[in-house]
Formats: sequence, C-alpha cells, structure tokens
Amino acid sequence: MRVVAKFVSAILVGICAIVAIDGWLTVRREVALFDAKLRQDAVELGRALDRTLSDVARRSGVDRAIAIIDDLDRTLVGLSLRWVSASAPASAAPRLPDAFARAVRNRSTPASAVDPATNVLFTYVVPEFAGANEGAIEIGKSLSFRDGYVERTTVRTAIMVAATIVVCAAMATTLGAWLIGRPVNKLLRHARAIGRGDLESRVAWTAHDELGALANEMNHMAASPARARERVAAETEQRIAALDELRHAERLATVGKLASGVAHELGTPLNVIIQRAAMIERGEVAGQESVHSARVVREQAMRITGIVRQLLDFGRRRAVHRETVPLVDLAREVAELVAPLAAQRNVTVSVRQSPLDAATSPCASGDRELLRQALTNLVVNAIQASPDGGEVIVEIGITVDPGGRRWASVAVEDRGAGIPESIAHRIFEPFFTTKDVGEGTGLGLSIAFGIARDHGGRLRVDRLREPTRLSLALPVADAT
Repeated sequence: MRVVAKFVSAILVGICAIVAIDGWLTVRREVALFDAKLRQDAVELGRALDRTLSDVARRSGVDRAIAIIDDLDRTLVGLSLRWVSASAPASAAPRLPDAFARAVRNRSTPASAVDPATNVLFTYVVPEFAGANEGAIEIGKSLSFRDGYVERTTVRTAIMVAATIVVCAAMATTLGAWLIGRPVNKLLRHARAIGRGDLESRVAWTAHDELGALANEMNHMAASPARARERVAAETEQRIAALDELRHAERLATVGKLASGVAHELGTPLNVIIQRAAMIERGEVAGQESVHSARVVREQAMRITGIVRQLLDFGRRRAVHRETVPLVDLAREVAELVAPLAAQRNVTVSVRQSPLDAATSPCASGDRELLRQALTNLVVNAIQASPDGGEVIVEIGITVDPGGRRWASVAVEDRGAGIPESIAHRIFEPFFTTKDVGEGTGLGLSIAFGIARDHGGRLRVDRLREPTRLSLALPVADAT
C-alpha cells in the first residue's frame, strides 16, 4: 500500500540518518580514544625511561644514558627512540623541531604531535638528567596499525548500521501494514461500499484513535443518507398516495359532471321500459307482441346497465398496469362516455385518425384506465370551453420529435374562447381554474399532466386559440 510504503520510507530515512551519524560519531570517538591511548602509552614509556636513564646518568654519565637510548631504538620493533637536542645546531644529536623547542626549554613536557608526512605520532619527554643539554627523548609510534583499527571499526559500525536498518525496516513494514495498511484497507472497502449505494454498510472499530474517529464519521456519513433515503421513500409513498387520491377525486368529480347528462340518457330507456311494462300490465299486447315488448324492456335495461357500468368503471380505483392501448378505440370509448354531457351542451365530439397514419392503428404503452381518465379530462375540459353548437375534435396519430423518437399522439381541439397567454403557464397547476364555482375543480388538466409524465410522455399546449389544441404524447407500442 502506498501509504505504508511512504510511512516506512520516511522512518527508514530518519533511522538511516540517525544511525549513520551515530556510526560516524562512534568511529571518531574510537579514533580519538585510540590516539589518546597511544599518547598515554608513549608518555608512560617516556616517564619510565626518564627514571631509568636518570639513574644511569648519575652513575655513568649523560652520554651513557643517551647511548642506551640508541641501543633501545635498535632493539624495539614498531617503536623509535632517540635523543633530540634543543640547543645549538652544531650538536651531533638530531635537532628538536621548533614547535617543541620552547616546551622543552620550559620543561613543560610531555608534548605530542603527528607528522602527516610519515604518519608517525611523536612524543617528547624531557628527562631529569637533561640539564643544560636542553634535549628530550623522542618516542615515535607509527600510526599505520591505527588506520587498520579505524578501518575495522568502520566496517563493524557499517555492518551494525545495515543490520539496524534491515531490522527497523522489517519492523516498520510489519507494524505499518498492521497498524495502518489493514485499517486503511478496511476503511477503503467501506468507502467503496458507500459509493456503490450500500448505505447499510457499517465498519466496526474499537480503537480510539484518528482512524477510529474517521471510521465513526464514515458510519455517520452513511447513516445520514440512509435516513434521508428512508424519509424520501416515505414522502414519495405519501405523495403517490396523495396523487392517487387526487386522481380518484377527479374521477368522482368527472362522474358528477357526467351525472346530469347520464340522467337524461337514462330517461329515454326508462320511459320505454315504463311504457312497455304498462302495456303488458293492461293487457294491451299479447302473443308475439308481448314477446317483442319483453325484448324491448330487456334491451333497454341492458342499455341502462351498460351506462351505469361505464360510470362505475371510470370512478373505481384500480391497480396500475401497462398494456398496449389502441388509441382510436380508447378515444371512441371516451366519446361515448361523455356523449350525454356533450349533448347537454349541444356540442359534438368527433374522433379522427391522422391521414398519414390511416393505414395503422396507433397504440400507446400504458395503463388503459389511467389513459382513459387523462383523455376524458381533456375532452370534458374542451366540451366545457366550447360554445353552443361547437365541435370537439379528438385526432389520433403518430408524431416524431427532433431526436427521431416516435410518439403515439392524441390531440384535442375546441373552438372556444381560447387560453389567455397570461395564464397559459399555469393551466397544469393543481386547483387552478378559470371556471365558475361548481363548474370545475382545477384538477382535470393537472391530473392528465401527471398521468402523461408517469407514462414517460408529455402533455402540452400546441395552440392557445382558433382552435385551442392540447396534445398528449405517449410512448408508442405495436398494435396487437
């Protein structure tokens, strides 16, 4: 995981820097301690020689003591001894370097220094017998073996540094994967589940740290849309129920509007039935004539039953289901249904099919009863808007939109006063009406608009007047 890799890399860089600096300081410290030990050993050797040679000088003279120094120089391995003089240049002994001459004269020895040219540590010790000779014992120790010691120390330190880095890298990788990688992967899976819409997903977290706080916030984040979705679903159900109630109320309102016309329609067959029944009762008909009268009574009763059934079917609430609906047949049913109301207002309802689609029967995909209600609302609205002796035309056809999609179209025309432009944008609003009190509820066009939208279609005003034309476009289906 990239986060773990970055975390481990940052830790390793820090560890490498710390361990490298510590190794460098360790080597320097070892070198300094080694040099100090060399100087200390040389000083101790010089003091031991001072005590021994001082005795020899008192017994046998200074020259004998210096001669012993030369003998020791030839005998010792890895160590050089010689007598150096700080006096006149004519002295036979080697001359003391100027850097140490003052220290020897002041007898402020021992003093040490490294000769870079020969890589030798020189230590100068002024013995007690030096006196006027103003000389010192020079002890030389090659530092070549020190370089080997430094190299070995450096290699050992480098190995320790590398081992430390490897161990720390393994530990950092393991802990990073366990403490960071695993929790982050868990949160990532949870985030992807939320992204897929699984708002019921929750991540269990027991650690009280920043990742735990993030997990809790993600749980809250998922819970909030879930509650909002539940609330929206409940509100949607309420709105659907309210819309269903509105549609049902509109059906009942339309039934009420048709009631007066239906009463007139029922009057004729009822009169026929009463008259025929009276004739039979008085014995005015007999034989085949009575059979004919009975047949007339039955036919008129069936006519009344059909009218009442149409009203009941229109006003009854029912389940919604899609089917293939031939629009010409549906328009004729609506025209028959509203015929009494049209007759009351002396208005003619005509159903026509577009000449371009005369060879086919345009069909829509939708709920037959809902589409009947929508079309009935449009036709009743047109009848109420028509003048005395007017005509309402219902035209069925197929239209094609600019995108090339085909629609089953039902257009309703009337030649009434038209729709004022100032209210054209409001005619599909619920409860908006310009009719007198008792003439309309303001729900007819709104319900029709909603039914069109629920079917994936549209209802719009094509012309405001001369004639006023409203068109209902529905998803087209093949005729069966």
